[in-house]
Amino acid sequence: MTGPQAVALPSAERRAARRASLRPASLAVLILLIAQLGLGVGVNLYVTLPPAGQPGHSSWFGNGTLLATHSALGMILILGAVLFKSGRSWPGA
Repeated sequence: MTGPQAVALPSAERRAARRASLRPASLAVLILLIAQLGLGVGVNLYVTLPPAGQPGHSSWFGNGTLLATHSALGMILILGAVLFKSGRSWPGA
């Protein structure tokens, strides 16, 4: 014969499988949001940015790793939102 063919999952099983794969991703995004909140509070309280007219904006990340971590985590959360909206899971998950 032609070999094994892929069997389409019924609609209910497909929804259950999708829901099961989104739960860990949703938990990861929730944990990242809580960490982002804490980092945002820390940046707001402890990081001083240079005035707007002053040259040398490249030194913004030189004020410490707090601002850089806050920015990087924000980018990860944006990526997570795009993946969540597109229906895909996290890479490696």
